Amino acid sequence: MIAAATRYWAVIFGLGFVLGAIRVMAVAPALGEDRAVLIEVPLMLGASAWWARRVLRLHAVQRLGSAVVLGGIAFTELMLAELLLSRGLTGRSVEAWLDGMTRGPGLIGLAAQLGFGLMPALVLLARRGVCSSRC
Repeated sequence: MIAAATRYWAVIFGLGFVLGAIRVMAVAPALGEDRAVLIEVPLMLGASAWWARRVLRLHAVQRLGSAVVLGGIAFTELMLAELLLSRGLTGRSVEAWLDGMTRGPGLIGLAAQLGFGLMPALVLLARRGVCSSRC
């Protein structure tokens, strides 16, 4: 399960790193931070859904509990990576990092990160819903 979660996290984190750099350097100065985050979030959640489907298939995850655990591990990896990156690049304290998630773009980002963590379970549930009505 850890290998599946890490595979899921690593690809989406890599994409988020690239899109985040574009957001900070190009989009936010032109449109503002709130709008820039609102543009990035649907791209990240769409990519999370697409990649979660593939990871669930690659690792033959079929149980909802396993998908929840996979998403929980990946979410934990994501939050740890975000914290370490924030501390390393900006020198922000843990308290400042957490405080940044309580309003505006940080809160939107946290909601998207929770969506990322839930995505494997949501994808599995969606797959079951489609199958149960057709199978």
